[in-house]
Amino acid sequence: MATQHCPICSAEVTPSTRYPRHVCGACAAKASSADGRLLVFSNEGLTGGFVAEYMDTGDVYVSESRLFH
Repeated sequence: MATQHCPICSAEVTPSTRYPRHVCGACAAKASSADGRLLVFSNEGLTGGFVAEYMDTGDVYVSESRLFH
């Protein structure tokens, strides 16, 4: 399997065919919404994909880009 890199900082990440553009743990820990609230991510289900939640409340974060899909 080819080497993969974080699309944000270019650090090498564990190769994954399921998530080819996943970010490293350090970048994921810095993720925040437009208003500066920290986000955490978890698997949405066995079908793949991630869901983002506000760290302080656990409410699901819906980004503008997700609203139009």
